[in-house]
Amino acid sequence: MSQCREPPLFRRKNLLILGPPGNGKTELAAALALRLGKDREVWAFDLDQTKSLFRLRDLAPALTGVRVVHGEEFLDSPLVPGGVAEALADPARRVILDAGGGRNGARTLGLYRELLGEETTRVLLPVNPFRRPGMTSRGLWEELTATLSWAGLGPDRARVLCDPWRGGAGGREDALEGAERLARLLEPLGLAWEAIMLPEELAGTVPFPGKEVIPVRPRVSKLLDVT
Repeated sequence: MSQCREPPLFRRKNLLILGPPGNGKTELAAALALRLGKDREVWAFDLDQTKSLFRLRDLAPALTGVRVVHGEEFLDSPLVPGGVAEALADPARRVILDAGGGRNGARTLGLYRELLGEETTRVLLPVNPFRRPGMTSRGLWEELTATLSWAGLGPDRARVLCDPWRGGAGGREDALEGAERLARLLEPLGLAWEAIMLPEELAGTVPFPGKEVIPVRPRVSKLLDVT
């Protein structure tokens, strides 16, 4: 994908994906890596610091044209991969950082704080409004600001994305309900979600005017089936 065809939200050399577990970070990283890797090589760093169910490194065989980089594991604890600083600083490399692992994953980014400036790095925070039924606006704000603080970033750096996946096939009604629910949570905070993650077969059928739609092809569990 050429620079001029990219949505404004993704027009940064580095895309940093943050957030608590269960919000679709790995799905987003995989979708963006596939999308941006069509015209140029993308370096996708798996910085997940927990033994989570799905990790970007598990999807490497299915991510055509993407260089997936991850650290080795020591006693089942993932180590930070080498080359992150060099890739972030290299103007010729397009970089995606999947910073999974909650607090530990976010704190890992402190090592690279000086390389995550606003001019080069977009901070994306996917939020699944179905992840916790009792979530409140205040709770969401505390969660997001804590995550950014652990990474050494200010709250103004967040660009919120909606992941309205309740489970299963993820149909039209889930997408509409999830988008509305997240909008209500963000409104008291003076925020709005800017893009929505939808299954590929649904992406062109549900209108969200003024919002970027990110086709997820397909969910991580299906990507694992083809590796």
